[in-house]
Amino acid sequence: MKKTFLLLVSFLFIQLLVVSAQEKREGTVEVNVSYFFNKNQGYKPDVNAKVFLFKDTQQPYIFNSIGPTVGFLKVEGNEQSVKYDYQAKANSQGVATIQKVPYGTYLLIVAGEGRKLYSKKIITVDSEKYIDTKNFGYKGEYGDAPEEW
Repeated sequence: MKKTFLLLVSFLFIQLLVVSAQEKREGTVEVNVSYFFNKNQGYKPDVNAKVFLFKDTQQPYIFNSIGPTVGFLKVEGNEQSVKYDYQAKANSQGVATIQKVPYGTYLLIVAGEGRKLYSKKIITVDSEKYIDTKNFGYKGEYGDAPEEW
């Protein structure tokens, strides 16, 4: 009887730990952003660059030079506007950090301040910390298309 009771209590305790661990499946997304200043000084931290995360819904989006830089995208076909799920601005070192991001797949958009460009890519948050770097060039600054990652 005691063994059965101890096994039951142990089982319940383990289940509680598993549920608790699943609830805390969140990570931090950190993006280092810089832009090309000139040939003499090279790349500089892109202070106040914006980083947006959109939960990946498999919807096709319309990309132009305005929407992604302010955190809105339009769904292709119905023109519905979609706002970001998470956002951050880069600090004085060019690092933007978003904490408590639930595990999953996201569309990451980085909108530069030093160069008026943006870039996009699909990422998967599946660990405590996701780190990426975006260095903006200067060649596509006046176009509508995103700069390649």
